[in-house]
Amino acid sequence: MLHEIQALLDRTAYVTNLKLRAEWGRWLKGLAEPINLPHLCHCTAGKDRTGYGAALILLTVGVSREQVMDDFLPSNDYLQQQIEQTVKYILTATSAPIDERTLRAVIGVSPISLESAFDAMETEHASIDVFIEQGLGIDPITRQILKPLLLK
Repeated sequence: MLHEIQALLDRTAYVTNLKLRAEWGRWLKGLAEPINLPHLCHCTAGKDRTGYGAALILLTVGVSREQVMDDFLPSNDYLQQQIEQTVKYILTATSAPIDERTLRAVIGVSPISLESAFDAMETEHASIDVFIEQGLGIDPITRQILKPLLLK
């Protein structure tokens, strides 16, 4: 069961897929243009693509992997009511057997999702910084431009 949960939460493709990487890089470069700010990025829960995007922004401006994770995980607290409603709805709306633990892991925020991406960055590119610069095409000058625009 744990392997199945990990597979559902794996964000390695965000790092290894060239097309996705190009899109993430283009998005980050766009944030370096003041005309594109302020910038709103949202989705239903903010834990998958939006959570990964927020993590990329933070990593790009020099926030540590640990601090990014500390920022990501409290989403479960903020989403608790929504998670409970969704779990209840799914468990009552289907006759198929569903493991509630697995369901909660997929609906909520799990460290596995970001850790898989971070690990892939370090495996594929030696470090997160090298991934940002070579994998996403964000040069050091762009990173320096982003810092005062996105950090306070």
